[in-house]
Amino acid sequence: MPAGRPPKPTSLRKLQGNPGKRAFNEREPTPPIGMPKPPRWLNAKGRRFWREIAPVLEGMRVITVADREALALLCDALAEYEAMRKVIGEQGATYEAVAQSGDLMVRMRPEVRIAADAWRRASTMLQQFGLTPSARAKVQSAPPEAKDPFEELFGLHATS
Repeated sequence: MPAGRPPKPTSLRKLQGNPGKRAFNEREPTPPIGMPKPPRWLNAKGRRFWREIAPVLEGMRVITVADREALALLCDALAEYEAMRKVIGEQGATYEAVAQSGDLMVRMRPEVRIAADAWRRASTMLQQFGLTPSARAKVQSAPPEAKDPFEELFGLHATS
């Protein structure tokens, strides 16, 4: 039986609005914002993707120290996809094989399926981090603070 949609983080629900008026989870764990270090198991190509993606996530203020493994999985999937696309580009998406009957068969390279799986994993993780246009479209940023027209008119500044 399908489990349904995964729950949205409270911070995301607050940004998107709460049309259902359901109570927010005020006790949701909030890991500290910060840049984690890539894990040792991440290969050189994965580390290259880490160096490209991590600063973007930091600029979006969505990366936390708890996101290390999720980001590593994204970078690993992208590195695997890139490697498989290189093989497909050099050798083609299919190859010829001779069947037991002697007939010539055209078969899909295993790298095509591996690339498709890596693309699916990367696509899922890109959405998790809000790195696709559709994922970003679901988030509304907080509106800028409204300025008091009298403050602007008289050059006054609010004191706190």
